[in-house]
Amino acid sequence: MPRYYLSVRYCDRLFQDEEGEDIPSGIEMKVRALETARDLIKTPFLAIPDWLDCSLEVTDESGTMVLSLPFPDALDA
Repeated sequence: MPRYYLSVRYCDRLFQDEEGEDIPSGIEMKVRALETARDLIKTPFLAIPDWLDCSLEVTDESGTMVLSLPFPDALDA
């Protein structure tokens, strides 16, 4: 099963997902990315004053970016 890493980019900072998640398909990975972004938007975090300025960067096991999801897009989907 493929492993994906869902990291948060805020301005010049990358909050890197070190563990990753085993996700069976690309479609399920996109659904998980949307869910993650929506959950984070609801979570207070001092290092990020406005989640809507962030994006979720999903990489595969080789480190290749497979999805970049701006947080505002997660609210529209």
